[in-house]
Amino acid sequence: MANRYSNRAVLIVTGILISFVPFGYMLSSNIYEILIVRIFDGFAWAGFDLILFNYLIGITPSEGRPSYVANHTLISGVGSITAALAGGWLAMGFAGSTFLIFSGLQILFLLSFVLRLGTITFLFKIKDVDVKSPDFSLSFILWRMVAVEPVRGIKNFRDIILGRHDTRFAKGKYEFRT
Repeated sequence: MANRYSNRAVLIVTGILISFVPFGYMLSSNIYEILIVRIFDGFAWAGFDLILFNYLIGITPSEGRPSYVANHTLISGVGSITAALAGGWLAMGFAGSTFLIFSGLQILFLLSFVLRLGTITFLFKIKDVDVKSPDFSLSFILWRMVAVEPVRGIKNFRDIILGRHDTRFAKGKYEFRT
């Protein structure tokens, strides 16, 4: 989808879809409805995470990219744990409460729905990022790893992915040193 449309457009659409997930949970009354919401949730988050990774690759310099990816993963993990703990704490706080026609967990899902809709405005402020593809094909990378320098193959693969490659090997210019 990101190739057909822009990364920004897919990010906005998946962000809007993610906003409606708590609304689906709020209206669910049996396991089959929860299963449908969960499948929808999985597709929406998969698209959102893919585009976030595209943005991460597009805005980070190739030299320090593994550090940026590691930091992003760490912060995402800490955020997930914190959100789960806060959600459990809020669920205990809303137990037995009522608001309009909603009660208990439904209030928490309503709050999550409203807060997620509020964050959609931030997605519209994000500019699109152009993710550049490497200069060589996967078959060339694998051929060089296995046939040309098998001992250094893993290091070469890492260097190619990080952009630290010898440009003589790009696009069929096969000049090898002995």
